[in-house]
Amino acid sequence: MPDTTSGFRAYNREAAIQMAVVSKYTYTLETIIQAGKLLVATDHVPVRTNPKTRESRLFPSMSSYVRRNTVAIARIYTQYEPLRVFMTLAFILFLAALIPFTRFVVAYVGGNGAGHVQSLIFGAVLFNAAVVLAALGIIGDLLYGQRMMSQRIFERVRRIELQLEIPPSHYEPGAHPTGQPATTGARAGQKTEDREALRA
Repeated sequence: MPDTTSGFRAYNREAAIQMAVVSKYTYTLETIIQAGKLLVATDHVPVRTNPKTRESRLFPSMSSYVRRNTVAIARIYTQYEPLRVFMTLAFILFLAALIPFTRFVVAYVGGNGAGHVQSLIFGAVLFNAAVVLAALGIIGDLLYGQRMMSQRIFERVRRIELQLEIPPSHYEPGAHPTGQPATTGARAGQKTEDREALRA
């Protein structure tokens, strides 16, 4: 996708039913990664934009935007590939632990092992960290399996609600009236106040 952070998106019903966004900062990156994991077909349509007239109000600078998106990408990718992420980090730490271990073994064979005990301790710390990361990867993979099961349940519930024509639990009307009352926002609060005034 040439412009992965673009907010101009269109989803058909099948894609929207399968999506479950949990990120509070941006939905654009998560939906692309999630679509790839769910084998939802995606395509890019070039859209012309108007010239820039002012600075963005969403983020103070480009570096801040890149930093927040980097954190969001890492978090989202870790949610969908926990085993790969944590096992990769564990393997890196394991390789790093081999360096002080090798240094200690070479010194021990040379008869100077007592002077390199710190290498043995440092290697043990790195090795323990690698084992912890590997365990977190296994736990994260199990949680990912549970999340996919929950997501399939949500998808099934959405399909049943559409079939039974159940109105959405969170709805805020747009500019054109639809005849459906608001369930969130200021309009919902106003409607609640109107109902209480009528009861009084």
